[in-house]
Amino acid sequence: MKTSKLAAIAAVLAVTFGSTVASASDLIVVGKDQSRPTKLCVTAANGSTVGMVVAVKRSGWSMKFVRDNISCNGQSIGQFAAMYGSEGVQRLLPASYGVKIIDLAQVKKFSGNIELSK
Repeated sequence: MKTSKLAAIAAVLAVTFGSTVASASDLIVVGKDQSRPTKLCVTAANGSTVGMVVAVKRSGWSMKFVRDNISCNGQSIGQFAAMYGSEGVQRLLPASYGVKIIDLAQVKKFSGNIELSK
């Protein structure tokens, strides 16, 4: 008897909370502005690998520049894409690792502003 009550409660909770929790594929990423970095972040999260290649070309930046300099909500653009299920974009723009010597006076990082809607 206790087992069937627990099973019934678990089923009710699963239906109740299962319908309110959205998966990453259910979310639509929307930019807060129309800047180039924001457009790239939105494309990375919502788009395909081909769409990302087109967006990078339209931005006027190189793939390497985007990979090394664009962040989306504090994450690399590749990590951000993977978080929203775009593994192809993550493979296209993996986080760069290794030692780099950079003149800090010349580095300018860009960041996109993103909000989620359902």
